[in-house]
Amino acid sequence: MDSDLYQHQENKPKRFPIQNIIEKTSLTLKPHQDIYNAMELLNRETESHGAPVLDEEGRLLGLLSEKDCLKHAFDAKYNSLPPGKVKDYMSTNLIVLSEETDLFDVIELFILNNYQSYPVIRDGFYKGMIKRSKILKELHKYDFLK
Repeated sequence: MDSDLYQHQENKPKRFPIQNIIEKTSLTLKPHQDIYNAMELLNRETESHGAPVLDEEGRLLGLLSEKDCLKHAFDAKYNSLPPGKVKDYMSTNLIVLSEETDLFDVIELFILNNYQSYPVIRDGFYKGMIKRSKILKELHKYDFLK
């Protein structure tokens, strides 16, 4: 990623791949799953702001976020729409990362976008999430930040 945030620096910092700080999420959803069931599952996950939606082979199809669930609640209240499926509300226009993505490129994405996490894939298959909160906890390990 060519960064505008690096434009005033002579050298980019050494690369730090994110592969060791990816969180394996226990909650995954299926596209044909009932939206109410998915919302109940998300409510049980205290540190989750959404969940990946995977096909039967484990390929990432989208994400269902808390915000997506709120869209469903709005539709149900004001548009009298019947209950839908996860695929009807999940976000599919995603920024997806690889395990080799540099930590500071991910930090830049968090600065530039209002997301709390990004999915990580390898060869199209879901590997886990990289969360903003996890990165913040990891940064204390880097002496050059002190």
